[in-house]
Amino acid sequence: MKFVIKLSSVTALLLALLAGGALFWVSQQVQQTEREQRQLQRIVSQEEEAIRVLNAEWDYLNRPDRLERMANAYLDMAPTRPDDVLQAVSSIPEPVRVPLPPKDRPVFAATGAQQAVKAAPVARPPAAVFKAPQAPQVPLPTQSDEPSFNELLDNLQREGRE
Repeated sequence: MKFVIKLSSVTALLLALLAGGALFWVSQQVQQTEREQRQLQRIVSQEEEAIRVLNAEWDYLNRPDRLERMANAYLDMAPTRPDDVLQAVSSIPEPVRVPLPPKDRPVFAATGAQQAVKAAPVARPPAAVFKAPQAPQVPLPTQSDEPSFNELLDNLQREGRE
């Protein structure tokens, strides 16, 4: 009987050591995973902060008054006038279509077990044939006696002050 008690005690001791080792290993894994999670949360919060900063910068750079100032300073553009709009579709020029030369197809000649390909060179049209269509000449606007929009705004501001 003593032998049975000793064997069961040793088995219980081994099972307790095995369970303790498994518990220690699981707790270490949980702590490692929590450290990784905290690190990832820090990275996510840093990225969210960077996104907030970039959104604020984007909003600042896309202010309408700033864009208008830059467009006036760097782009050679003018407001659209009624004369600039086409009145009819017929005023759009037709594209110039240049006929292409016929395509020469390769000639296949079978000699024994081999096939040789003989390709005739394709004649290319001279470069002078491919001219870009000429855009219609639009007359430039003449100076009118009407004040410009900026002059009208200046006059309104002066009248408001008086």
